[in-house]
Amino acid sequence: MTRFLPFLLVAIGALLTPAQLPATTIQDFDSLYASLVAGRSYAADVPRGRVDGTHTISDGTPHPYVLLVPETYDPARSYPLRIWLHGGVGRPAYERPGAWWRNYDRTASEEHITLIPASWNTSKWWEASQSESLTGLLADVKATYNIDENRVSMLGISDGGSGVYFYAARTTTPYAAFLPFIGHVAVVNNPRMGVDGEVYALNLLNKPFYIVNTENDRLYPYRTVVPYIEQWRAAGARITFRPIDGAGHDLSWLPDETTRIEEFLATAVRDPLPDTIAWQTERIDAYNRAHWVEILRLGSATNDAQFPRIEGLGHQVPSGRIKVVRDGNRVLVTSEGVRSYRLLLSPEEFDFDSPVEVITNGRVSFRDPIRRDTEVLLRWYAEDDDRTMLFAAEITIQMGTSAAD
Repeated sequence: MTRFLPFLLVAIGALLTPAQLPATTIQDFDSLYASLVAGRSYAADVPRGRVDGTHTISDGTPHPYVLLVPETYDPARSYPLRIWLHGGVGRPAYERPGAWWRNYDRTASEEHITLIPASWNTSKWWEASQSESLTGLLADVKATYNIDENRVSMLGISDGGSGVYFYAARTTTPYAAFLPFIGHVAVVNNPRMGVDGEVYALNLLNKPFYIVNTENDRLYPYRTVVPYIEQWRAAGARITFRPIDGAGHDLSWLPDETTRIEEFLATAVRDPLPDTIAWQTERIDAYNRAHWVEILRLGSATNDAQFPRIEGLGHQVPSGRIKVVRDGNRVLVTSEGVRSYRLLLSPEEFDFDSPVEVITNGRVSFRDPIRRDTEVLLRWYAEDDDRTMLFAAEITIQMGTSAAD
């Protein structure tokens, strides 16, 4: 074990009580793995109904939210989580708790937990402050309530719908599905909007969408959305698109659409370890990971592939693209503009008793046995707090070389 293990054990202790960690944590990987799969014990005596709270980000700015918890909440059962992003983010910060949302009862249910955070003119959905806040809020909710990690969906209205596109293209890993209503991806593709980086169509291929736009919307009529959707579908995106005739920039259509939305959400279950992942980023300090793939270094490599371009979204800076396809213990990787990347290996998907082979752009870049690593397991569990997405080894590939962590 490295010098970082004590820190990791402290971090994991914040997620599981000492009684839940086996006495043979360091020596017995299997016991630790089983404990993490089982997860923490959740308290029954927790707030229910409407819960008003605040999450403070690293610069000290408080970000208020409303949480709607079933009155019949049972800690022994895992609940879907729905995150709703509201519209009108050009307004000043809200002084009254919950003032950013009307009719909370319409989003409440005994079958799921609802999180409704606040956004305002100095912390818009697509800015770094909100990205940090939503990551922290999700961790806070998962620490208190038994959330089904594979049924966390994001929904948004107007500016919130535009914000949903941002998170689908930047932080796909925690989410099962994205539902942008009367919003537009062009909002978060506009540099003048203060967006935290670039939005890539390639990244929208990873999760299913349910998109609603209306005919007479004064801001985003559905005729302006259709060209984007056609290109995304042609590239392989899974999109349910509902163009509503007659309606404007409003929710008059929602009662008639609710049954279809609920049917979609009932089938929206995340695969935490998908066999195929495609990802594009211009940064390595953030937004550079999708599930079990992480881009570590950008730049042209000697055997770069050429990705098909998905037109429609403009970009200001160079970026890297990667696509991975797992077939048993073999991983086929296609990359462009990526000099180094990391694969995170789960015992649920890989046979640790057999060698793993990684082929990058047609060349063998790794072919060796792998071993279970307790430090890797703890570090990524502390990062993700996800019982269904555990990693026991890492493989880091430098273009043209082979290296394993």
